[in-house]
Amino acid sequence: MHAVLARSTLTPRARLRAGSARASGRRGARGVTLIEVLVVLFILVLILGGMLYGVGAVQRSRLKSSASRVAAAMRAGYARAASTGKRLRLVIDFDNNTLWLEESSSPMLLDTKDLLGTGGADPATEVEKAALAEANRINGGVQVSRPGFSRVARAIGEDTSKLQPGIAFRAVDATHETKPQTKGHAYVYFFGSEAERASVQLKIQSSDDEKDVMSVVIAPLTGKPTIADGPVLVPHPRDDVEASEAEDSGH
Repeated sequence: MHAVLARSTLTPRARLRAGSARASGRRGARGVTLIEVLVVLFILVLILGGMLYGVGAVQRSRLKSSASRVAAAMRAGYARAASTGKRLRLVIDFDNNTLWLEESSSPMLLDTKDLLGTGGADPATEVEKAALAEANRINGGVQVSRPGFSRVARAIGEDTSKLQPGIAFRAVDATHETKPQTKGHAYVYFFGSEAERASVQLKIQSSDDEKDVMSVVIAPLTGKPTIADGPVLVPHPRDDVEASEAEDSGH
């Protein structure tokens, strides 16, 4: 009752000032709420950016670690071929993103015209065996002797080495192939104290950007692998003259 009497005793100007004060208070409350929302959104953007940067850094680290794993396998293959005199090959499995070493005691020369993609070796996969059977059928059943390879136990620490999670093989470019291999099995050969000129490309599995690719390139004369950013292809000599002129920097 007293409150009603107090309001009724206010002059029109006083009531106008009181209403303006209440409206101003409501506008101030709305302004603070909007600022708080903007601050929260800004913090969320910072957190999300940090998370994305962290994931990218982890993926790059795994990519480099996987490239180092391939380089170590190349060194092991070259060293074993040089010490035993046997033919060694590094096998790249695109389907499972794994690699391992195989060896053969049989003599072998790389066949750059081999349609199987094995460089003249005995077929290892069902696809290669089917291709060989078809080639033999076309040639009237004539079978060419091919050296067989068997897996080397614990040559690279384990019988089979797998790439880091989220990392995949992108391509293998070797001189016995007419073009880079991107599926099935690919091979890099080692003969005594010489390696086949080749590069193995790896990528972050979720990315198609060439910036997320690393290549491991092996020098033929020294067997030294080098890790490079981006996709690297190797020269494919058309004849023995071009092959002898191909440079081997040793890096």
